[in-house]
Amino acid sequence: MTEHLLVFFAYILLFGLIFYYAAQYIYLNKRRKILFSICTGFFLSVVVTLFDHDLPTYKQGESMVLSGESVFNNRTRNSLDFVRKNMTFVDISRVEDSVIYKDPVTGRDVRITDRKKLSEFIRYLDSFPGFRGILVLDLAFDIESRNDSVLKSAIDKFSRVHQLVLASGSHFQPVEKLTFADSLYGDVTEKLYSKKCFSHELIKDNGNISLPFKVYSKLQGITSYSKPLLPFTGLRLLHSGNSTSLFVDHLLEYNSIPFDSLDVTGNDISFEENSASGINTVSTSSPIKVYELGALMDQDRVLFEYDEQIKSSGNSFNIVIVGSFDKKGNDSHATLQSEMVQGVLILSSLIENLLNTRAMNVSRFWCFLFLCFTIITLFVTFQSFKKENAPKEGSGFNYFVSKVFKIIFWGEIHFWLLFIMMVFILNNTGRLMNIISLYVFYIAMELIFKAWGKRLRK
Repeated sequence: MTEHLLVFFAYILLFGLIFYYAAQYIYLNKRRKILFSICTGFFLSVVVTLFDHDLPTYKQGESMVLSGESVFNNRTRNSLDFVRKNMTFVDISRVEDSVIYKDPVTGRDVRITDRKKLSEFIRYLDSFPGFRGILVLDLAFDIESRNDSVLKSAIDKFSRVHQLVLASGSHFQPVEKLTFADSLYGDVTEKLYSKKCFSHELIKDNGNISLPFKVYSKLQGITSYSKPLLPFTGLRLLHSGNSTSLFVDHLLEYNSIPFDSLDVTGNDISFEENSASGINTVSTSSPIKVYELGALMDQDRVLFEYDEQIKSSGNSFNIVIVGSFDKKGNDSHATLQSEMVQGVLILSSLIENLLNTRAMNVSRFWCFLFLCFTIITLFVTFQSFKKENAPKEGSGFNYFVSKVFKIIFWGEIHFWLLFIMMVFILNNTGRLMNIISLYVFYIAMELIFKAWGKRLRK
């Protein structure tokens, strides 16, 4: 925490000095103010594009912004529509092997997923007529079981014909029998919260590809990625067939699939209504079905086959994601919007963000940032140097209301401008922004410019 505060104060001091020396040159010159605003807009747009995931911020502030943001746009609704058409969820949390195994790391007795039942599902999906999708297994095969050979055979056969992505991470090592080619793995290593924004690295520091980006690459035909074009940045070239494009290898995590939008049988959730098809709902009129692995192979087989036929016959990506949807399970992680969210849901949100938005279009993101930052800087610069009129005395209810309004809203105008900017950019590019540091940036600019204005007017 001390180190974080030191960086924060160094950040304020540096830009405070820049604003102090800039004020004396732009105070009486309108063209210089415009030029200063354009240069500031350019600088901030580059910094945010390349380093936004590393700017200092606070979890509570970003969480509040995200909660308020949902009121002003339909991002979540668009996300859920995409998920219904393109994703199928399979929950393995309640299908356990009857044998109790010993964890080689902790030495504790544990129950693991019934790998025989999982292999049956993979063979079933492999034999499904017309399946053109991709199977994602967010599972850790780090404990040996009696059914490993059966599962390996099913995965090998499936991967020879269909697209498949397996989870890997520094926190678990697959057993020898269930180790596969490196090209099948996507990294799910969690980045610890360090008083900065929750960010997801598409390409890890060790060169491993994250699981969401691996899924995106397979579906989009990505063949290779370049090394960072600039030191200490995530700016890379992405090669797909004969085309090449720029992208930034990190995203700020945005959980676009709320848990209460899912129909997960067996979790402790109070549902508000029950539709004719037997699918429950909380916050949406058409919740997303999560198939329980055991029921899927029995009573839900017809519904699953109908679901897959629809997705295979259209323009759907048809992503089948298998993982644990147990809210009380071990695979739960802290996010900005909620204390704990299942890992499979976080990964699914990131996959949706990559495929359903323009998050990979860096040039569009940068252009929007440049335009917004320039406009906000112009406002702050001209407003700060504006000659203040003598305060007028007043009384009555209208005067009281106007004073309260100015204190609450006008005093925080930078925050509201940035908030509107974040909503606008999230809607048009799919990328989330860190606005707390930017808010402090503009507050420092305003205070110094106003102090200079008062000084020069004297």
